[in-house]
Amino acid sequence: MFTVKGATTAEFRKLWGLQDEYSNKDRSNNAHHCIDASVIACIGRRESQEWAEYKSAEEFYKWNRGKKPVFRKPWATFTQDVKAIANELLVYNYTADNMPRRTKKICKHLPLHLRDDKHKQYYSQGDSVRGSINKATFYGAIKKDNQIKYVIRKRLSELKESEIDKIVDDVVKAKVGKAVKERGFSNLCSAPVWMNEEKGIEIKKVRIYLSISNPISLKKHRDASIYEHKQNYYVEDDGNYCICIYEGKNNKGKIDRSIRIENNLDAAKRFKNKDPEQRKISKIDENGYNLKYVLKKGSLVLFYENSPEELYNC
Repeated sequence: MFTVKGATTAEFRKLWGLQDEYSNKDRSNNAHHCIDASVIACIGRRESQEWAEYKSAEEFYKWNRGKKPVFRKPWATFTQDVKAIANELLVYNYTADNMPRRTKKICKHLPLHLRDDKHKQYYSQGDSVRGSINKATFYGAIKKDNQIKYVIRKRLSELKESEIDKIVDDVVKAKVGKAVKERGFSNLCSAPVWMNEEKGIEIKKVRIYLSISNPISLKKHRDASIYEHKQNYYVEDDGNYCICIYEGKNNKGKIDRSIRIENNLDAAKRFKNKDPEQRKISKIDENGYNLKYVLKKGSLVLFYENSPEELYNC
């Protein structure tokens, strides 16, 4: 077997016209792997020897001591053939759906009814899912002007200049704004920002408004507040699991579609259901339309340009 280094492959790509001399390798799609494989397959000991002779002749040419060398291609139309393959290549990237997979753990201590020579290990399986269902930060909820707004508490040292106007407490906002005018924002924490200097009360953290309007209500607080909007942990969604596309006919008899987005938290609740049928995606939506497509992260979709027949002719 004749091994080829990556730097050597790059040199042969440029010499054989598959890459411009002063440009980087095109990594916009995975077709570059096909090009590299074609180049490596055509490099042997003879080609390596010819490459060494070519580099030597090129040095002589630079010093006007010989003719400009020409590097031989594997065949006359090698460059055109490889580029044509790369352009027509349909790259398929498989992305495994690990969300429904439940975690398993080897138990160190076996149950009494399994303690024999046959059972060496015992696996304990949970009802969890794989993947992040929400972001790690918890948000608070306050009521102002008969409207529920969501806030987050931040250290003064972590505050951004654009967030000063979003401070909830007007008095705290004025104190921080005054300190910024006197010292500059970059030197805001160079000295204490006092809420009450006589009593030694320093502003270390501030609450700021968030732009989110509909966060996820994750769970209830252990010590529930008397106010309903303060009884839950609020988090932000950390991604969607899938998009369900339903298709049917509307009242006018025309084909109509509806879309339902399922986030990771809703998918996790569905996977935890004990009924196998309830763990599946609903085949019919609220309009009575039938499920047509399910798109997940990593799904690849083919589009036709003029007619659907183009897809079948690929």
